[in-house]
Amino acid sequence: MELLGGQAAAAAHSLGTPLATITVVAKELRKEIGKKSKHSKDLDLLIDQTKRCGDILKKMGVKIKTNKTKIEIFKSNKIKRINVSTKPYPGFPTDLQAQLMVLMTRANGISKIKENIFENRYMHVPELKRMGADITVKDRTAI
Repeated sequence: MELLGGQAAAAAHSLGTPLATITVVAKELRKEIGKKSKHSKDLDLLIDQTKRCGDILKKMGVKIKTNKTKIEIFKSNKIKRINVSTKPYPGFPTDLQAQLMVLMTRANGISKIKENIFENRYMHVPELKRMGADITVKDRTAI
């Protein structure tokens, strides 16, 4: 089950491909392989996880529009604060907390991320601070 998800994550990382592209590809693959394939559950999990991430973005005020072949994300002038804790599936994926943190720096109010999976996952924070982000890390929580 983890193999396909790991491969998709590796592809997204190495190609710099947005999560939305991975979702569209996963949906198309899911149609092709059918329900009886040993990888159909992996694809369903991948699709479900990207939907959950989209739900978090919508909660923050980001407008998302989807159709059969693409997912469009539109700029919002009013990003809302949010608190997130990373967790194993079906929770929020630790691999996406750095990207979400960048968006959180634009939010109105104080946002928090609690990292529950990896100890040293905040290696990107010093770089964000160098660019002017106001982030404080205490234990496993970034504020």
